[in-house]
Amino acid sequence: MANFCGKCGTRLDERTGLCPNCDSSPIKEREDATAELRSDSENDNQTEAVFQDNTYQSEQKEQKPKKKSRKAIKITAIILAAVIVVSGALCVINCFNIVKIPIIDTVLNSVGLSKYTPKTSETPAVIKNGNGEFYLGSYPTVKMESDGSLKPIKYAPEEKRLSLYAKKSAYDGKYIYAQNGDDLSQLYKFELNSDGTASKTVWVDEATLKNSGVVAGKKENNNRYTGTMKCFQADGEYIYFLCLPSIEYYMTERDINYRMGRIKKDGTSIEFIGDTRASSFAVRDGWIYFFDNGYNDISINPIGESESVSNTRIDYARAGIYKMKTDGSQKQLLLGGFTQNKDYYVNNLCNNLTIAGDYIYYLDCSENGKSRVARIKTDGSDRTYITQGSACSYTLDTDNNKLYYISGEYEKPSLEKRNVYEVGIADKTEIELFKVISNEIEFRYSDGYLYFMNTGNYNIGDSSKSALTCGKRYNIAERKKEDLKGYVEYTTNYNELGMPRKVFVGEDYYWKAAE
Repeated sequence: MANFCGKCGTRLDERTGLCPNCDSSPIKEREDATAELRSDSENDNQTEAVFQDNTYQSEQKEQKPKKKSRKAIKITAIILAAVIVVSGALCVINCFNIVKIPIIDTVLNSVGLSKYTPKTSETPAVIKNGNGEFYLGSYPTVKMESDGSLKPIKYAPEEKRLSLYAKKSAYDGKYIYAQNGDDLSQLYKFELNSDGTASKTVWVDEATLKNSGVVAGKKENNNRYTGTMKCFQADGEYIYFLCLPSIEYYMTERDINYRMGRIKKDGTSIEFIGDTRASSFAVRDGWIYFFDNGYNDISINPIGESESVSNTRIDYARAGIYKMKTDGSQKQLLLGGFTQNKDYYVNNLCNNLTIAGDYIYYLDCSENGKSRVARIKTDGSDRTYITQGSACSYTLDTDNNKLYYISGEYEKPSLEKRNVYEVGIADKTEIELFKVISNEIEFRYSDGYLYFMNTGNYNIGDSSKSALTCGKRYNIAERKKEDLKGYVEYTTNYNELGMPRKVFVGEDYYWKAAE
């Protein structure tokens, strides 16, 4: 039922309960409020839209740095890639000895990836392993400091001075595999450290040596197993060697005379390479280049055989320079026709065989060679003589294409002084450098110096000062000799027989120009 206004009788608004005539202001205010609410709502919606739009634009602005971040990542990736490429290139040129970078050798050695590829197969007088320079050709072995001082190397745990023989040690870029002084019962490996010490471990134990057949002597309990093992050379997983007889072993050990063998670097096995006989060899990149002197084993002949019987040991038709794979396969003759020089024994027609680049260098001690330095390519072609006169020793400077040699015939002792010559390999020009005494017959080139590979000490100078010279080198640029000297004090004590002996104390080794 409808309601009516008590003042004017007008029907009230059913929705609001107000009179349209009497209560018009409140209705208008209500409608205005409603309209305002609608307006506020629309304004809020517009504000929300503006806010959302501003937020989107703000996010867009914030995403721009992300583009910069991606760009930075790309730049970083490019730089890293460049570093990897450059590092790889440096490793390659270092491994192939184009440029030697000691720190790279150190890193590669630490992860077991080093490939030591010397420029020649000569036994090095000086090695650089990232820990410094070490002169191996002296006694004692010393570390060479930049200020000219020298520190004798002592090995742990014995704390004794390191003594190495040039022909009974091989360096593979990390370790030196060697006979240690006069210790013939085992073989060892040494690592030269940055502090001037060496770490020593057993490489081949006594049992492995004894069971290998490489034995110098037939008597029981004879531990001189390594007496004939010489000319150590490293390649790949093995150290290669020859069994070269001396006067002591020549008649008694004829079954292993001139046999070629190899030892695993882990020291677990020693094996002969087929029936190969050689008196000189060099190994490089999976190939062995060697001189077969034609020696035949005639074990049935008694000790003290006649000269005529001894001559039957040599098969001159077989004598020659060969090459074969390191496992003994693919053997082929490169150069034959060596004629015997009656002044040489045991058919020493070819000596000091060395590989450098694409060439095999050697001392041709045959009747026609007259102990001159010759070379042929590794395929057997292009035979030529490098030196004008006979040589008892030579060494190569491959960077400058030069050869240095000491005059005199190989293995012919002489009290006369010998001359040292420099030869340009390309044009064969020779320059006399200096003279040496006869016992300095083996030397090596290294970074502008000629180092002599000594087998003993030289007592020179004022004996009252106990001047001890352990090595020599020649500065090629300055044309002067230097001695490795050590002035040491000593005391005298007596052995069990009451005989006096000198005991040296203190050490002060250094290079000094010859006076």
